[in-house]
Formats: sequence, structure tokens, C-alpha cells
Amino acid sequence: MISRVTRSSMQFTALRHLQAKDATLAALLERQSSGKTITVPSDDPAGTVDALRLRSEQRANTQYTRNTNDAIGWLSTLDSTLLSTSSQIISVRDLIVQAGNGALSETQRISIASQLEASSGTLLGMANTTYMGRNIFAGTSAAESAFTDNGDGTYTWNGAAGSAVERRLGDDTTVQVDSDGGGVFGNGATSLFAVIDSFATALRSGDALDVSAALNTIDGFHSAVLSESASVGTRYNQAKAAQSAQESLTVTLKQELSSVEDADLAETVIQVSMQQVAYQAALSATAQVLQPSLLDFLS
Repeated sequence: MISRVTRSSMQFTALRHLQAKDATLAALLERQSSGKTITVPSDDPAGTVDALRLRSEQRANTQYTRNTNDAIGWLSTLDSTLLSTSSQIISVRDLIVQAGNGALSETQRISIASQLEASSGTLLGMANTTYMGRNIFAGTSAAESAFTDNGDGTYTWNGAAGSAVERRLGDDTTVQVDSDGGGVFGNGATSLFAVIDSFATALRSGDALDVSAALNTIDGFHSAVLSESASVGTRYNQAKAAQSAQESLTVTLKQELSSVEDADLAETVIQVSMQQVAYQAALSATAQVLQPSLLDFLS
């Protein structure tokens, strides 16, 4: 049986094909202008899933990068402070050795005592160093300063014992970015500052000096500073390694996301040109199908 092809069916078919060509051309033009192969999930469901996963990894990596940069800032501040503290303690030790010279005049003793008191103040300032408004030697304490001069020859550590400020560098990696001020500088009447002040007071008043005991105490504090400095250096290297890995991952994720989402512009331009030719041909064919006949005018 031969199917009858009516003029209306021809017109319907021509219009349907024309609309399909128009939709394809519009999609290609949108891809060309946006530079993306996926504008809605239905364009590529599997690609959309991959893109969402990659963007999630990008957000996590961005947060870890911020954490790592903050950790490096903390640890850099700690490192420079501990180095300065070490240098200052060596100066204090030299002054104590000078004070052990029994032939010193009163003027010389007072001069050394003044220098020791100034060094104690300098060390107290170092112990109260902050980074971004946070004390680097007070743990998670919100105290205004890590150490307080009580005015009676004692100094109180205001830190939170057993606490630590940490930054997460990855899913399973954290690093401590502060130091235990109590462990480095001591606390109360046996703190580094109190020991220096006590020796300076005895020197100023002409009392008998136990230089050997003072040197042993100072050397103990110096060893604590050097040990903490080594620990900070290790943690700093850990943070720098994490930073390098995060920078590499940033590039990798960007490339992978581009391979999923970004359109091949050269290929898209060619497809647009071909589709425009096909669309023009469809327009021409449709125009011929839709030409009115004599019966159209007579009806």
C-alpha cells in the first residue's frame, strides 16, 4: 500500500527539521560564546558528576591552602622570635660571666645590672609576641598577653596548659603552629625573666653572686629555646611541603576540570559553520515546501 504524502505533512516535516537545525545551531553558538561544553546537567550527566567532584576538591584544596599559608605565617613568626631569643640569652650569659669578675667597680656592676634588666624586658617582649592578634606562646588562651610582670619579681604565664593551636593541612594532616611559652620561658619566680631580674638585683646591691648556678639556669633556658626552635623548623618544613603539594594539586584540578567542561573552540567554530550551512539549506527547502499554490489563493 502506497502512503499518501499530503502537502500539510510535508510542511510539518520541513518545519520539524528546521526547528531541529535551529536548536542545534543555537546550542553550538552557546557553546562557542560560553566556551563550555556543559551549561546544564542534561548536556552531559556523567561529565556533570565529574565536574561537581572536581569543584568539591577545589574548594577543599583552597581551604587547606589558606590554612597552610596561615600556619607558615605563625611558624615563621615563631622561628624568628626564637632565634632572637637565643641571641638575647647568649648576650645575657656574657653579661653574667662579666659580672663574675670580682674586680668590678660599683659603676661597672650597676651598668651590667641595667643591661641585664633591659635584656629581661626585651625577652619579655619576645615572649609576648603575637601573630594576627594571637599570642604565639599562650596556646588557645585568649589572654591579652602570654606573660604578665607581677611587679614583685615574678612573672605569670597566662597560657592554657596542655592546649595547642593547630592548622589542618589536609584530610589527615594537622600541624601545631604555636609554642608552649611555659616550657620555653618558665613561669612564676623561676621564669627566665625572674632569674635575670634576681641576678641583676643582687649585682646592683653588691650581694654575693652565684655565677655558676646562674649560668647553669640560663643554659637550661637556652637549651629549651634551641630545642623548640628545632621543633618549629620541622613543622615549618612540613607546612612548606604541604604548600608545594597544594599548589601542584591546584594546577592538576584546574586542568582536569577544563578537560571536562571547556569546549574545543576550534572544533566548535567548524561545527557552527557546518551547521549554519545546513540551517540555510533547511530554510531553502522549507521555503519551497511552504510556497502557496493557486488553490491557496482561491480558497
